[in-house]
Amino acid sequence: MKRSMMITIVVISILAMLFSVAAVPKGITLDSFAHIPGKGYVAVFNIKGEWKSSELWGFVVASRHRQLDMDCHFRDDNKVSCVAYGGIADFEGRVVKLVVYGYAFSVTVPGQN
Repeated sequence: MKRSMMITIVVISILAMLFSVAAVPKGITLDSFAHIPGKGYVAVFNIKGEWKSSELWGFVVASRHRQLDMDCHFRDDNKVSCVAYGGIADFEGRVVKLVVYGYAFSVTVPGQN
């Protein structure tokens, strides 16, 4: 009786750990990338899972030797908005990579409105 009770407790403990670890994994997908007059080039991302403000760092890889900064923040609608700086307009019509927390997205830099 004691042995079966101990086995039951161990099995329940293992299952509880598995379900607690199986929480929603972290993920991010690109929603849009556009030029907004007065603000600049803005990328909007949909996020999945728990994110911290400290994880919202990003940059644009514009060419092999050129990396431009992005400033990223949470929006009220549970999305992330990133504004690209540093002359990204020079790459209009060309493909660049947006990188947020290690997730990379290839996009074409749109024309300015």
